[in-house]
Amino acid sequence: MTDQEDVNPRTVKRPGYPLGRPGDAREVAGLVVFLTTPAAAFITGTSLVIDGGLELMAAIGAHGLQNDDCRKV
Repeated sequence: MTDQEDVNPRTVKRPGYPLGRPGDAREVAGLVVFLTTPAAAFITGTSLVIDGGLELMAAIGAHGLQNDDCRKV
């Protein structure tokens, strides 16, 4: 997901991400696990976005960024 298998994503700075860091496969796995439990039994026909708020950035645009550091791995 981040091409950084041995790196803790909480230590990587990404100023263009609303959460300030890239995501982690374990965070996606947590949702997958939840969806397999009885607590999620009434959830149907929806798309759940797990992107740390990047979809929100498209709505407001990235014009406020000073550089392209958010794209660097």
